[in-house]
Amino acid sequence: MILIVKQILLLLFCLLISMPMLLAQYSERSIGLRAGGSTGVAAKWFLNEYKAGEAILSFREGGLQLTGLAEFHTPLYFDVPGQVSVYYGLGVHIGFYRGHRHPDDFHDHDHRHGAGLALGPNAIAGVQYFLEQIPASVSLDYKPFIDLLRFNHFFRGLGDFAFSFRYHF
Repeated sequence: MILIVKQILLLLFCLLISMPMLLAQYSERSIGLRAGGSTGVAAKWFLNEYKAGEAILSFREGGLQLTGLAEFHTPLYFDVPGQVSVYYGLGVHIGFYRGHRHPDDFHDHDHRHGAGLALGPNAIAGVQYFLEQIPASVSLDYKPFIDLLRFNHFFRGLGDFAFSFRYHF
């Protein structure tokens, strides 16, 4: 079971990495670290000034999760160096976990044994600041998700706030 999940994750990761080259000639891409509820590595590519895709490879409950998001960015115009934008979007995640109890679990079942598949929808909303002096950005976002496959019930992750730092190339 875990071997199949790893193969699916590898395939999805390869597809997400190649999507910027397949979908657009707009060259704004970034990669960086995401620290928070879903800590890991985040890559973002802009299809144009207002649309972006994001892939997050994160560690969760002793396992690994890959999230793909479609985002819409809206620039805000302030009299500050750099650029500020707000963004929102939807996506999906797939991964696996080792099966220990999580504080957001709203059922009283004990899930301390075994492993499981994580699959479900995600949403994201945040604010991003593009630094003017260096090709980098910082962002703060909220990314709730729902796991549809979780033993006999589903799991909701409503506390996934994170801070990200990305290098643009």
